Amino acid sequence: MSATHAAGRPPVPGEGQGLVQGLVLFGGSFDPPHSSHRRLAESAVLRLRPARLLVVPCAQNPLKPGACVAPAEDRVAMCRLAFGGLAQAEVSRIEVDRAGPSFTIDTVRALRGQLGLEAPLWLLCGSDVLAELDRWRDRHTLLELATLVVFPRVGWPIDARAIDKLAIRRKHKDEILAHVLDVLPDSVNATAIRDALARGEEPQELAPDVLAYVRAHGLYLARSGVS
Repeated sequence: MSATHAAGRPPVPGEGQGLVQGLVLFGGSFDPPHSSHRRLAESAVLRLRPARLLVVPCAQNPLKPGACVAPAEDRVAMCRLAFGGLAQAEVSRIEVDRAGPSFTIDTVRALRGQLGLEAPLWLLCGSDVLAELDRWRDRHTLLELATLVVFPRVGWPIDARAIDKLAIRRKHKDEILAHVLDVLPDSVNATAIRDALARGEEPQELAPDVLAYVRAHGLYLARSGVS
């Protein structure tokens, strides 16, 4: 299967050499991006062998209005630092530059327009986010256009009982269960990181260059109170 390259984008080094002509979409607030984000992205690249892994900081989380603490431009900059050097990874402004709430379906449709219908498109998300799937806009269409790849979060099990509670088609439930990322459950909490930064601490979950950026730009000086 082949994918149509986005306009002006050169082929990714290594394409056609064991990589799949597909794309992993890794979206989120990244407020701030931390070691678990990096670990999960690396695991997705190893398992799925995509030609590209697109890190997409949101502008506004439609399920948590006003939840982002750091400005979008700073979150984009920190993502470039946090994911720097990771093969196939690039940071996209597709949601930051789009007006209004960042609905995943809008991003998936735009990426499908670039990839065509044949290339795989995987959507990487945590099991805590999966629990809110019934609240996602156009979730049935989204699951037709992209395959969810779910990573475990502490306290949010991924099993048939949990998946059966979702109001989605049986085939999509089976696809989710077949695409669980085999990693240790993620327990890193962004609120705890922000609160530690507000206390003047240096959380070990932040890469040194991300921490330096936070300090240089005066981010997270007040306790956040949001997750």
